[in-house]
Amino acid sequence: MRPTREPAILTVAAVRESAGNGIECLFNERQQIFSLPRAARPREPALRRLREALDRRAPVKATLNPRRGVVERVAEPSGRELREFEK
Repeated sequence: MRPTREPAILTVAAVRESAGNGIECLFNERQQIFSLPRAARPREPALRRLREALDRRAPVKATLNPRRGVVERVAEPSGRELREFEK
């Protein structure tokens, strides 16, 4: 059974509007499409970070819920996490 939360350093492939689920997020390292629901508490800051990362082609630290297909959190990765990701 898949875990309910997966923190990961990811690169954003696309951020797009969806009719039913709000915002859809695609990551280069994942095959699954994740949504950022309209009811998500910190939606605007997370959406801004995702779009900035897409524009800059920079990785983000995202906490994903693969069972529900939801992005739960988005943050800037630390310097150590970036070095690990770039290896």
